[in-house]
Amino acid sequence: MFLSVMILTVSQAQTKPASGDKSSAKEAIAQSLDKMYADYQAKDFEKVLAFMTEDCLNCGTDSKEFWDKAASSESFKRMSADTSVHMPGFKMVKREIRLAKDGNSAIVIEQFFINDWSSKIPVRNVSHLVNIKGKWFCDFMSSAFIPDNKDLDKIFKSVMQ
Repeated sequence: MFLSVMILTVSQAQTKPASGDKSSAKEAIAQSLDKMYADYQAKDFEKVLAFMTEDCLNCGTDSKEFWDKAASSESFKRMSADTSVHMPGFKMVKREIRLAKDGNSAIVIEQFFINDWSSKIPVRNVSHLVNIKGKWFCDFMSSAFIPDNKDLDKIFKSVMQ
C-alpha cells in the first residue's frame, strides 16, 4: 500500500509543469493568439482555421452565431469573397491565461474594444486551448459584448422601444 501511495504521489508530481514551464507555456499561448488575430485581420482564414481543432466550437456575439469548424470556414469564405468587408482592429485591455495543472490545456479570457464599433462597450473573448504535439490549438471560443452594469438600464430601454 505504501508503494502504491508513493507511485501515485511521484506520478502526480510529474504531471505538474514547473513554474518556468508555466511561463513559457503562457507566452506560447499568447503568441499563438496574437498570430491568430493578425491572420484574422489580414483575412488569412486558412491560417485561422488551422489554429482550430477539428471539433472546435466558435460562438459569436450574436445568439445565432454557434459554429463548428465547417460553419466557421463557410463564414470565412463569404467574408473573403466580399471586398466590402473590413476587418476592424481592436485594442486589447486585458488577457488572463489560466493554464491547467498538467500544462496541456488553458482557458484564456481576453477583453478588448473593437476600434470601429465602440469604445464604450468591451468585448470579452473566452477560449479553451489544447496543446497537441507541442503546439497550441483552439477547441472553443466565445465572444460577447460586456457592457458595464451601470449602462444596462439604458441598453434595455433602447432595445425595448
